[in-house]
Amino acid sequence: MYWKLLATGALIAALCACSGEQGETSSPAPASVDAGPQMQAAGPAPSSALAPRMQQASAPLPPGTYRMRKVEIMDAKGFGRPLVAATILIPEGWNTEGGMEWGARSSCTDPFGFNWAATSPDGVKRFELGRGDGWQWASFGPVDAATCKQASYSSAREYLTAYVQARFPDARILDYRERPEFSKAAADMMAQVSQMAAERGIPMRGRADGGELLFAFTLNGREMRGTSAVTASFYESQHENPMGGAPLRTITGSTTGVFNAFAPNGELDFQLAEAVRKSTKPEPEWFEEISKFKAKLAGISLEAQRQRASIIIAGGAALSAITIQAGKDMVARGAARMNEDLAGTEAFNQRMAAEDRMQRERIEALTEVETYNDPVTGGTVQLDNTYDHAWRVTNSTSDTYILTNDPNFNPGLYGVEASEMAVTQ
Repeated sequence: MYWKLLATGALIAALCACSGEQGETSSPAPASVDAGPQMQAAGPAPSSALAPRMQQASAPLPPGTYRMRKVEIMDAKGFGRPLVAATILIPEGWNTEGGMEWGARSSCTDPFGFNWAATSPDGVKRFELGRGDGWQWASFGPVDAATCKQASYSSAREYLTAYVQARFPDARILDYRERPEFSKAAADMMAQVSQMAAERGIPMRGRADGGELLFAFTLNGREMRGTSAVTASFYESQHENPMGGAPLRTITGSTTGVFNAFAPNGELDFQLAEAVRKSTKPEPEWFEEISKFKAKLAGISLEAQRQRASIIIAGGAALSAITIQAGKDMVARGAARMNEDLAGTEAFNQRMAAEDRMQRERIEALTEVETYNDPVTGGTVQLDNTYDHAWRVTNSTSDTYILTNDPNFNPGLYGVEASEMAVTQ
């Protein structure tokens, strides 16, 4: 099943569900960060081969109900052939641009990362998956300054503040929220790193931090609102100073990318943003190629690279090695079911089904999704778990879904043919 393959994929950090705006808050602006792709001016966004035109519903859906279309995010150059790097759900009728980009490698960052966006038909609303970043800081001066950015960010908030102010110089910070759910999988991995360091007597600890920033800015004279969210990982070490004095401290930080949303003031839909960011899923074939590539760069075995799970999906963090191994075990159990000597016993089948369900529920908890049976494909699909009802559109030529909390929603009233999906048991 598809969700089993995703056990080797990555989580996504995210976008805020801030309830309203607060007054402006002051926040220090650390060293500059990469500004990333620039937001398009108002007007129709360019069409893309990744965004085929779809037929529209004959009537607008009610507020809080969303019609979402699955699109592919491509890696066109990384492995000698185009590969689908990930899939994501976007509002039907929106356009996409960009994909996976490759560039020079530094000692702090990977040579690849997402530079992708979805834009509303009028060009004024936008979701983005941005590249990861990396930096170093030392109390005794620059370290590896030729290939690694020097900065002292020690929290997700500090990083996001610098990122937003570099991207939008007139940005006004309105609110910040800690989002520990974004970084819980990364925190699991960092805890393992800290434990291994302690066992070897290495004075280093790892930690993870997730958060989101709400800010205001202007675009072409129009008052805008934006959110940026990130998961950041930090390695900190402290050594005795051989010359005496204060201990020698170093911080190495990295992000797996940034998830952004922009819209005119009063039109930023936080629920929609959550549905989009939770829908991002890496494709297994691409994940396997990236694992091989990173293992080669690091000079380690492919299995070791898989266990490190240092894969990127913008704003997110990898599943722990324990979870990845559990996913592999599930695949092995699925193969075992094909063995007639085993599959013939009811007790065996019941035990395997129970173990599969437990693993699926663990993944759902980490990624804040619910798994549904797709009546069109015969497989399953994972969607935002904050919606009580999910429908599969059947009169569309693409994978299209409707999310709603309305128990009385009737798609026929809006010219849509759809079947309500059942939760996978």
